[in-house]
Formats: sequence, structure tokens, C-alpha cells
Amino acid sequence: MNRNIKDVNEDEGEAQSRKKPIKILRYFPLIPRLQRLFMLSKTAESMRWHHDQRIDDGLLRHLADSLA
Repeated sequence: MNRNIKDVNEDEGEAQSRKKPIKILRYFPLIPRLQRLFMLSKTAESMRWHHDQRIDDGLLRHLADSLA
């Protein structure tokens, strides 16, 4: 029975020594996503709001008004 416990501990040591990726980065292409968003007129209007209808008078009224 002690032999089985030793084998389990050895397996754990091997698992710790192997490096596995912690995070996986997935890339989603931006251009096709933007094209899909601009296909719908309602979505396109909402996305253009920052450029077309925002008042730029120096007051902070929306998150887009900040420097960052």
C-alpha cells in the first residue's frame, strides 16, 4: 500500500514540473465584427453618436468626454 502512495506522489511531482498555460488568448478579428455592427441601421446610429451628436463644450457629461 505504501508503494501506491509513493506512485501517486511521484505523479503529482511530474504534473507540477510540467508547464501548462494558465490563460489562453483568443483573437477575434475587428474588421468583420465592425462590419456586422454597422449593417444594422439602429446599431450604426448608436455607434456614430459620439462623433455626430456629442457636445464638446469642456464639461464632463459622458465617459467619452474624458481625456482617457
